[in-house]
Amino acid sequence: MPSDYKKLYEFCQELTPDIRRNDIKNKVLDICDQRSVRVIITTMNTAIMRGAFLGPKSGHPYVENSGVPYIVLARGLNYCWERFIFIKELMHFFDKEEEKTTSVVFEPLLDSFSSPSSLEERSPIYLSEIKAVWMAIACFCPEENRLKLKNDLLNGHIDEYGIALKLKMPAQHIRHLMSDKFEGIIGSLTE
Repeated sequence: MPSDYKKLYEFCQELTPDIRRNDIKNKVLDICDQRSVRVIITTMNTAIMRGAFLGPKSGHPYVENSGVPYIVLARGLNYCWERFIFIKELMHFFDKEEEKTTSVVFEPLLDSFSSPSSLEERSPIYLSEIKAVWMAIACFCPEENRLKLKNDLLNGHIDEYGIALKLKMPAQHIRHLMSDKFEGIIGSLTE
């Protein structure tokens, strides 16, 4: 049986390069058997975080009162960042039980992003953040289009910023999308 994320990844392969976040959101909700997700835009220190996912078992009062998960986005993000963070936070619907963030572990999680330690010492919650970034990146560009863009990049027909503009995603993530490790990482996430 394919993983739930694999179902989303395969769905994204059929989308045009002009991928809409609501198409991804609707597919995630369908796969995860969720009726909806709400969005809050609020003031955050974007040097620390740009968004958060308040899942069904987060213990957050918003979720407790409404019974609906929330995606929290930082106010003032440009279009590409807001779109990326929204999709990245959606990926937390696929978290395993040990990867889910609760209000009790949220502050220690933030501390772990700034404290040096090896990957072996990282918690499943921390590692789910890394996975969510890769999962989101893969949703923005079907593999056939990614390979064409990578070829164009290698041949000097486009630069990373040009790719970012085409895909409407933050330029800093283009190096991950074009990385030689991309296929292996996505392969492990879609097993």
